[in-house]
Amino acid sequence: MDSEAFVDRHTFAPIESRVAKTMARAGIRVNRIFAISVLAAAHTGCGGVQNAIEAAVARQVDSAAASLTNAATTAVASAANSAANTIATSSPTVSGSGAVGTTVTSKDFIDKAIALVNAGRSIARKCGTTDYPAVGALKWQSQTEQAALTQVQYLQQNNLFTHDGAGGSTVGSRLTATGYVWQSVGENIAAGFPDLETTVKGWFDSEGHCINLMNAAYTDLGIAGVLGNSTNTYKTYWGMVLARPQ
Repeated sequence: MDSEAFVDRHTFAPIESRVAKTMARAGIRVNRIFAISVLAAAHTGCGGVQNAIEAAVARQVDSAAASLTNAATTAVASAANSAANTIATSSPTVSGSGAVGTTVTSKDFIDKAIALVNAGRSIARKCGTTDYPAVGALKWQSQTEQAALTQVQYLQQNNLFTHDGAGGSTVGSRLTATGYVWQSVGENIAAGFPDLETTVKGWFDSEGHCINLMNAAYTDLGIAGVLGNSTNTYKTYWGMVLARPQ
């Protein structure tokens, strides 16, 4: 976990479409609900494509599932793999395949992140040996989220834990690259925490991160998290960017 401060969505839709087209070319009749169910089952850890298909059949989504051919299995495998490589949640499962994931910018994730951070900011607290009064609520901002995501992806891909980014970038330059014109900006990073709740708690419990979080100058918030893989030191990487526009 580390902090730095300066004063100065994914959906299954594109995957589903590719699966449906491939199945159609193979002459397999399969409805939209079945394709989605297979993908959902594969993503939630049913043990691979075969188990995903079996789970969908068990739910009697489509009786035609029993006639799936190798072509359909290949299509679903490709789609499920693509989904695994692009999706993580606010509470990622880190004991599975270890596939890399990016944060889902769903309403649930955003609402949870804002609620956790603002609940912490809403009460007076001690950061280290310094007392801080309660401060105002932050709002979610897509550019601060993008800056956070850029850094955590870089950390995971390079198995690093640092505020220095690609090409020597800083949190300020990464936020500027999104088009956000900032007056003040700060960054918290963390690794190894299993979910959003424990990550935010860890930041509040750490002096430097707590100081960033209780800074009344900030108005905007973005958080991102990615899963590590078998080559990474940590199973998860998290980043938060706080800022105030000019």
